[in-house]
Amino acid sequence: MKEEIEILRKHIELKGLRKTNQRYKVLEIFLSNEEHLSVDELYSLVEKKYPEISHSTVFRSMKIIFDAGLASKMMGCDSIVRYEHLYKHSQHGHMICSKCHEMIEFDDSKIKELLKKAAKKEKFKPQVFKTRILGLCKKCQD
Repeated sequence: MKEEIEILRKHIELKGLRKTNQRYKVLEIFLSNEEHLSVDELYSLVEKKYPEISHSTVFRSMKIIFDAGLASKMMGCDSIVRYEHLYKHSQHGHMICSKCHEMIEFDDSKIKELLKKAAKKEKFKPQVFKTRILGLCKKCQD
């Protein structure tokens, strides 16, 4: 976690933002969980350990953590933005259940290779690949 703290510190300094301990506490809780978390879900976790931190502080901190390249965000079927770890985590796709909203990660490297070939053929320079499959998970198919 030391590397992530240093990345956040440098980002805050570069952007001329205030250095607050609360931002680092939000990062600590975010990194201690491997789930795909909404701001509300993360706030619930933060509140248990650091009750002095407000919901708006968690919201603003996650924007800064995202901008620093430490988190990625995605929208689920429920239209709620969720964050996950980005730094030193492998690229992957998500299968999202449209009924219970479970997110299942999967290796999408072969799909990305096909997309890269298609882009190259069209002389298109891709910047972001995100594989998202919407459907029903095993539990919700019954």
